[in-house]
Amino acid sequence: AYLRCPVTGSFENGPCVDEARQREIDVLLREASPLEKLKDRPGLRLFMQNGDEDAYFPLQAVRELADSMDGAQLEVLSGQGHIYTEGMRRALTQFFVETLL
Repeated sequence: AYLRCPVTGSFENGPCVDEARQREIDVLLREASPLEKLKDRPGLRLFMQNGDEDAYFPLQAVRELADSMDGAQLEVLSGQGHIYTEGMRRALTQFFVETLL
């Protein structure tokens, strides 16, 4: 998802100040990304969460990514940025319970 969404900065220092470090992160994430493999799995359900004020992953880009993948469910969190919350953990747990049990 990181590689499909325009990102406004690195994860370490907010707005990207070190382009070399950002390129290094991009390479690491590209090598580790399961996105293309996931897209080739018909019937696979995906649960995505994104704050509408996320400065790292703009909502429109995440929405386009979710729309491009069959079985993707996007939960948009109003007034939330990039920080992962306890409420998000509970929603993810509920998704796993509904999907796997």
